[in-house]
Amino acid sequence: MNNWNYKLNGLIHDPVYKFLNIKGHEKLLGEINEKIGFTGKEENADPQASSMDRFLFPSENANCSENGRICQSFVGKDAVWKHSLGGSKVEIQNYKKISEREATDVFWALHQKFIEEMIDPIKDYKTPERHIDYKRMFLKLWWDLPKWTEKRLGTTLVPADTRMPNHSILDHLFITSALSGIKEPAFLFISIGPVQSFIASARKTVDLWAGSYLLSQLSLDCMLDIAEEFGPDAIVFPDLHKQKRVKEWIESKGIDLMDHETLSDFYASIPNKFLAIVENEDAEVLANKVRKNLKQRWQKLTDDAKVYFKSKGTLKDETLWDKQVKTFPEFYHSITKWPKTPEEFYQKFETYFNEKFDQRFESFHSTMEKITTKTKTYNLGIGAFYGLIFEMARRDLDAVKMTVPFESYTGKDGIDNDNLSGRFEHVVSIDEGDTKDKLNALDAIKRYCVEERYKDIVTNHFKKYGHVPSTDEIAIGWLLPDKIVPTKEDPNKKEGAKIGILLMDGDQMGKWISGQKAPKWEESFSDFTLNHNTFKNLIDEGFLRSQRFVYPAYHRAITSALTNFTTYVDEIVSKHGGLLIYAGGDDVMAFLPAFEVFACADELRKAFCGKDLKLKDVEFKDGFIFKSGTPVSQVMGLNASMSAGIAVGHYEYPLSELLKYAREAEHKAKENKESKEDEGRNAFALYTVRRSGQISFSSSKWDSPKDILKIAEEILEFTGKDRDEEKISPKLVKLLADREMYFEENNSKFSFTQDIKAVIDSKEVFEKYLDYLIEQRLSSKLSKDQKGKIKEEMSNYLKEFLETSNLDEDKMIKRTTLLNEMLFAKRGDNR
Repeated sequence: MNNWNYKLNGLIHDPVYKFLNIKGHEKLLGEINEKIGFTGKEENADPQASSMDRFLFPSENANCSENGRICQSFVGKDAVWKHSLGGSKVEIQNYKKISEREATDVFWALHQKFIEEMIDPIKDYKTPERHIDYKRMFLKLWWDLPKWTEKRLGTTLVPADTRMPNHSILDHLFITSALSGIKEPAFLFISIGPVQSFIASARKTVDLWAGSYLLSQLSLDCMLDIAEEFGPDAIVFPDLHKQKRVKEWIESKGIDLMDHETLSDFYASIPNKFLAIVENEDAEVLANKVRKNLKQRWQKLTDDAKVYFKSKGTLKDETLWDKQVKTFPEFYHSITKWPKTPEEFYQKFETYFNEKFDQRFESFHSTMEKITTKTKTYNLGIGAFYGLIFEMARRDLDAVKMTVPFESYTGKDGIDNDNLSGRFEHVVSIDEGDTKDKLNALDAIKRYCVEERYKDIVTNHFKKYGHVPSTDEIAIGWLLPDKIVPTKEDPNKKEGAKIGILLMDGDQMGKWISGQKAPKWEESFSDFTLNHNTFKNLIDEGFLRSQRFVYPAYHRAITSALTNFTTYVDEIVSKHGGLLIYAGGDDVMAFLPAFEVFACADELRKAFCGKDLKLKDVEFKDGFIFKSGTPVSQVMGLNASMSAGIAVGHYEYPLSELLKYAREAEHKAKENKESKEDEGRNAFALYTVRRSGQISFSSSKWDSPKDILKIAEEILEFTGKDRDEEKISPKLVKLLADREMYFEENNSKFSFTQDIKAVIDSKEVFEKYLDYLIEQRLSSKLSKDQKGKIKEEMSNYLKEFLETSNLDEDKMIKRTTLLNEMLFAKRGDNR
């Protein structure tokens, strides 16, 4: 593609500070174009991009007069941002405090800063042939613009359209630049796999990391192939900002970037599936090029790994190696051309969905007809149907996956198979003292990546520890921030040390991305717009309550939210003495001391949705990330949730087995339902594996109705980590968790012991019994005043935890079981 001049124009056609002076912003482009030597303009991209993200408002006059037109500012009382994914809104204090006249002064001051800091540094960019280098200009501005916006405007939450303050001007600029210079847009959907089978087989912690990291890097390579020709903005999701390798790719072109903030290059934060907007006539050639490059990179990697193991004398069979490496990776792609007109779209819609558009979306269709016939407005563009074209693309990719064959080799069953997955014959043998790994080719390549290909990345990441931490070091809390010392720990501490494996996954992310969880129309408009007479006369309540189609800014909001979340995952895991294995968007895997795993899980799920969490430099609240009291960016929001699977066992218990329990727990958390109406999810589940062989299970919603883990942690704080810290004997928890088994219709069930059953029918009697139990188990080391205070606090926490205001024996059994298993994780059986 050689239309970088159009892409650059699309990126800067509106200033990010446009909302401060809507009337005067269009005068600025001429000055910028003159400085960079730009001539010409791509006329279609801006209105097409606007039609995707915005409502079809009646057209505006530049003077914003009051005769029926809907026009507002984003200062004073109107400086309110609505979360892009719904569920909340927030005042932007920087602009709530100023008047419209002051906003104009700020606008011109920001414009001068933009010229000095963003335009002047690129105005002399030239190609080797001394032509204007629009590509380098574009890449620098694309990378630096979000950071400059946050730095100079105090937040990235600045609207593209003040009437719909739920999508950023940055979103609009990036989709405009993506469309600029493209005559016939098409979606190119690409998926690389398989994922689970490639990542799952592992013995060491770094084996797990290597699988997810390698797949992430191969996926990113494919995206960079597309970015080289169509720009990184062509990737609709994921968002490539903050990716270290993307930054290095831009810098390799001789570009000096202002923004040096990136995600750690250690973590796998790129998904295996991505969507791009490309020129339709180039799409098939581009997809084949991406596939060819992927195949060549994989072949080079496998050849290097084979040479590596041959040199070490550990390669057993080259013929089997060559057969096994051909089974990976699988590459799928689909191309979905955008219809040119609404009429062509309606026909295509009926073909894909077997129903007529105006019948399926009657409210939307009738509203658009009313606006186009009763007001002077813009033409209804094909961009208005972006979300449904995306759904067509998703279906196209699914169809391809069902029909495209790949290299098949299943291996032979037998004692000679690898000892990690058992999937193939082993071709590499690695002797590590007490352990001998028999690896198939794919698992051997992951080990090669750790030892050779990504050796520097692994070494740098674990430099503060001096080596890759082992499970026993994690279990005893050696990685806790105040425990990182070069001396060995007392071996006695290891005796009962337990590790917690934590898997977390965003709930219903497929529905989020497809738009089934998208906000309603009424959540997108400003309050000013919703109450405007022109708007109220045109729009009925049924339309406002209907769900929006997916739009580009919505997709960017999801991927940006996941990137923002990922930014803080390692900080949270490290705070709790854990080792983060991967953080790929909405997926997290971490190993932690068992006594820290619950608090870590609770904080991660709060960071994911942006709820009541403070870290060192930021606060998560109402779906937003705040810095110094100002909302600067979004996470997934209050309508989103995560589920977690936790497995706790002795650090010597086989890692692969604990992982299986953690995955099973995560699966059961997703199915956790407390009523017939409950869809499940938004929960955590726990398996505890005792050295005796006993395996116990418990689960709960995070908020049922209150923050269960936080309350449980408060209760267990009184029992302490050992006898020296005890304020209340842990036998209190054990007593509450004692069960009696009985049979009902040939099924075994459990109930409370007779002592508790005798008092459970009365709230007053049961609460008095709880107080009695607490009093009997207070530590004799406490003073009378301390006992009184602790008894009251413990009583309040237990009543809240067990919900004694609404006695439900089944729920109380689940709660006390959970509390007992958490106690085991913190203190073990010897308590």
